[in-house]
Amino acid sequence: MANQMDLYDELLKKINLKSKTVEDENKTGEPKAWISVINRLPDQLSDGSNPFEIIYALILHHYALEESKTKERSRPNVIPYGGKAFDHGNGVLYTLPNLPPTLLQIIEQYINEIVIL
Repeated sequence: MANQMDLYDELLKKINLKSKTVEDENKTGEPKAWISVINRLPDQLSDGSNPFEIIYALILHHYALEESKTKERSRPNVIPYGGKAFDHGNGVLYTLPNLPPTLLQIIEQYINEIVIL
């Protein structure tokens, strides 16, 4: 079973509350708009957390939850959803179309909350 991640659960509840219809469940805002916000995020927020590490943790947690629903297990060091590790091992680059719609909504909700704070 996947480990608990309270932030993920809170963000998922918020996006589920926003979704009124099945059609709404896969909608996110304009990706180009919030990608530019991601690219301008500081390495450290006022609470000392690193938003890029949190986004990566959300991705890994979502992936672990998806994997726990299937009997198939991936290799232990796999980078999920087609992410590419930087040459020097100091980060992972993702392409939005490779991420599941629900995960995109969770990341978008997180970005909206930290930018507003």
